[in-house]
Amino acid sequence: MRNVFFYLFTFCLGAITYAQGSNKGFEEGFAVMLNGDTLKGGIKFKSGDEIKDRITIKISEEEKRTIKASELKSFTAGSETYIAYKLDEGVVFLKELAYGAIELYEHQIPYTQGGADTYKYEMYYRKQGETNLTLIKQSSWKKQVAELISDNTVLAQQVEKGKIKLDDLPTLIKNYNAQKE
Repeated sequence: MRNVFFYLFTFCLGAITYAQGSNKGFEEGFAVMLNGDTLKGGIKFKSGDEIKDRITIKISEEEKRTIKASELKSFTAGSETYIAYKLDEGVVFLKELAYGAIELYEHQIPYTQGGADTYKYEMYYRKQGETNLTLIKQSSWKKQVAELISDNTVLAQQVEKGKIKLDDLPTLIKNYNAQKE
């Protein structure tokens, strides 16, 4: 009887290991096409320069599709959601940082500095229901964000007084949105 359990355990462990290995680099998720269709499966997305404008979705063991940003509304891979949005350089993916009364997104821009590849980030926002995004300007972000959330005087004053750093903006917007619900 012990041998049966041992072989069963070994078989199950092997099957689990194989299944995880076959999805290497893919995260469970879904993609919403421009026409509204949804494709579910494993999604591979790298936010670096080489793949910032497309994803690969593994629908089944036999079927993989590479889809350009211009063909998608959005996609979710694991716990992260991205929208496709047209900027000056074309249609790119923007990472969703906050969703609600105010939607906050991040654009990753690769560049080379001192011979090394690195990234800079830009944040965009829009009020729920609007279609266009607005760039949050590095030089005047405090004033811009304070005006955006001016109906919440406590949070707006924290921004104006410098108690909130730019890196804390996603948390601030999530708090603002939670109070609006």
